[in-house]
Amino acid sequence: MDSLNHEKDEKISTLTKKIDDLKAKATVGLNEVSLPPQMQGDR
Repeated sequence: MDSLNHEKDEKISTLTKKIDDLKAKATVGLNEVSLPPQMQGDR
């Protein structure tokens, strides 16, 4: 039973990390799209 819980926790943390990575990419993409062109070069 313990090993099942451990495996489940590992899968959940892997998925959580993937979701966080996707959110970060989406946020960066949205920021780049919504900034006026003259502000995009400042980063």
